[in-house]
Amino acid sequence: MKSMDRLNIIYILLFFFGQNNFYLTHKLCLDLGIGIGAYRSIILISFIIFGFILIFLNVLFKNIIFIYNKTEIFIISLIIAVIIVHLIFDYSKDNSIDFIGVASLIEGIFMLIFCGLLIKKSITINYKIINFISIVIFANITIEMAFYFSDLFTGISYGPFRANIGGFTINRNPSFFYPIFALIILQFCNLNKILKLIYTLIFILYVFTFFYRTIYIAILLPFLIDKLFFFEFRFHFSLKKVIKFFIITLLIIVLIYFINYYIDVYYNFSIINIFIDRFTSTGVNVSDDPAQTQRIDQIPEMIIEILKSPLGIGFNGSLVDGPVYLFAYYFLHPILYLGWIFVFALVYYYKRFIILMKGVKKNYQYRIIFIAINYFFIVLVFFPYMSYFTFTSIIVLLFSISRTKIMITF
Repeated sequence: MKSMDRLNIIYILLFFFGQNNFYLTHKLCLDLGIGIGAYRSIILISFIIFGFILIFLNVLFKNIIFIYNKTEIFIISLIIAVIIVHLIFDYSKDNSIDFIGVASLIEGIFMLIFCGLLIKKSITINYKIINFISIVIFANITIEMAFYFSDLFTGISYGPFRANIGGFTINRNPSFFYPIFALIILQFCNLNKILKLIYTLIFILYVFTFFYRTIYIAILLPFLIDKLFFFEFRFHFSLKKVIKFFIITLLIIVLIYFINYYIDVYYNFSIINIFIDRFTSTGVNVSDDPAQTQRIDQIPEMIIEILKSPLGIGFNGSLVDGPVYLFAYYFLHPILYLGWIFVFALVYYYKRFIILMKGVKKNYQYRIIFIAINYFFIVLVFFPYMSYFTFTSIIVLLFSISRTKIMITF
């Protein structure tokens, strides 16, 4: 691998780890979400500036290859032009721009440019890099959990990041970026038995910090689709496997029992009961759940505004219930901001997704990308406030690497 290619990979890892980590998640919770959008925007702009410097260096050392065809270039150019027009119009009208709304689009456009110039037709990655990524992800998860349980036991409130379950109010860990990658590591990476057991225990405890039904659905559904539609269930029973499975399951149950017992004795609540109540409430009658009712009520408001504003409402525009970035159904946000023109981009990515689906059964790499994209798609559809996270760029990156062949060396 060339030195510039290594530098590009390091930058991509820093781009996502630098904007999705235990520090920012904990800050989001302690600050109750106030001011975090502006804080993240500064970090994003810094990464984009360094990214363009890196692109310049790649051009200088002739280490670029353009992967887009004429249609893709036209769509990207059109979207950039419309964004610039709206930015100029919004600023001339209000003397300010609500950057939280535009940040996710700028982030996505930047990643399109970066991947379009620097993602090669084939990439060779040493397995040490994959091991490093898995260590960073699970280390981050462990620190997140340490912060979460420490705050929970000391009575620190996460404000809007709480759930009322059966009359008991509990903090929720708004860690949306890492769950799917942790599960993909457990499912697909060639880990030694001890490390896999440790990671599994960490992941199970991690799941108990969410209390977001959206995350539970987003984690489970892609793997169910993967198994049911693309890969048959295969059971190869042997006495050794049964005994191993029994021991691991028993260890997990015992660990969870003692943690729950400790919490119940010293803090007078059962985290297992709360988790079960939250998970089973996913199928509750919509009229009995204010959160679900609110999100369903947002649909006609967004659709009506889209129909009324074919040229978009701009980044400073708001709906009746507040700024666009506070709404769920993230894929409608760009249409609200920019107008009907953004439908072309959504149609393009729909076609790319169909291509991805067709290759899933033949390509192991496509299978992993398919699971990850489905996870982020579900989260972006059903959960609000997603402009605070780097989900636009991760989806762009996933689609971009689906066009290249990744070879792993040991």
